[in-house]
Amino acid sequence: MKKLILLAGAATLAACSANDSAYDDEEAVDETAMEDTAMEEAALAPDGGPIAGTYEVTPEEGDAWTTAIAADGSYTTTYADGTGETGTMAMQDEMTACFDNAADEEGPMCSESSIGEDGAWTATGERGTVTVARVEG
Repeated sequence: MKKLILLAGAATLAACSANDSAYDDEEAVDETAMEDTAMEEAALAPDGGPIAGTYEVTPEEGDAWTTAIAADGSYTTTYADGTGETGTMAMQDEMTACFDNAADEEGPMCSESSIGEDGAWTATGERGTVTVARVEG
């Protein structure tokens, strides 16, 4: 009988320890998720809105295209002719956006943004200047 009580006590203690461990793991996951969410919320586009969204991009010459940026930094661009590209995007600082096309090995292409007195958002990079307008997000 004493062995049964001792065994039951050990099993209860082990179960409590396992629950504490599971709680610690759950707490660590929650903290990581909160940190990731805080980082995503902290990054803003040059217009002051969240980076995630859909944008119409109009070059000085040529047809406009659409770029959709997800909260995780992935992007999809669709050009007027139906072709497109995908990759990742990150803000280097509050006014510099860098896009890394997944299909090439050139590395990120960055552009410096500015907001004019009229509220127009322009971005200038290696390929010239474009006007950016938020469509969604």
